[in-house]
Amino acid sequence: MRSRPDQQDGSVQIIQHKIPGAPDVNWQLNVKGVGEFTNGRYAQLKSTGFASINNKTSEGRCTITAQNIAPINLFNGQPSKTNFYSDYFALNNTITSHSGDELVIGFTCSNSGGSTSVIKRWDISVIKRWDINGKDILLIESTVISN
Repeated sequence: MRSRPDQQDGSVQIIQHKIPGAPDVNWQLNVKGVGEFTNGRYAQLKSTGFASINNKTSEGRCTITAQNIAPINLFNGQPSKTNFYSDYFALNNTITSHSGDELVIGFTCSNSGGSTSVIKRWDISVIKRWDINGKDILLIESTVISN
C-alpha cells in the first residue's frame, strides 16, 4: 500500500495492490535402485516423494524445467499445471530409462509476483555411491531459488 498527496487539493490517495510473493515450494523426493544390479548400476530407479506448492494466487503455474530421464509427470500425470492456487502432488515413479552419471529433475513455479525454481541431482555413477541393500541413492544437490 502506498499513499501520496494529491497535488491539487492536498488530500491523500491510497493506492493498494495485490501482487503475490513468489510461490512457496516444499519438494521431497527420494530415489532408490530396484531390479537387477549389474556393471555398477541398477536396471531401474524408483522415485517417491511429493511436492507441496502454494502459488499464492489462482493464476499460478508450474512446469518441469530439467530432467535427463524419461518424462517425469509430476503434476498429476502431466509435465505442467496451470491456473491453480495450491496443490499437493505425490510422485511414485519407476524410471526404466536413465543414462549418464547423474539423475536430474527440476521444476519452476511462477505467478505475477515472481518464481521459485527447484532442482535435485543424484549421483548414479559408481557402485561405491550406492547401497546395494536398497537404501536411498546419494542426493548431491538440492537447490531452491526464489525471485
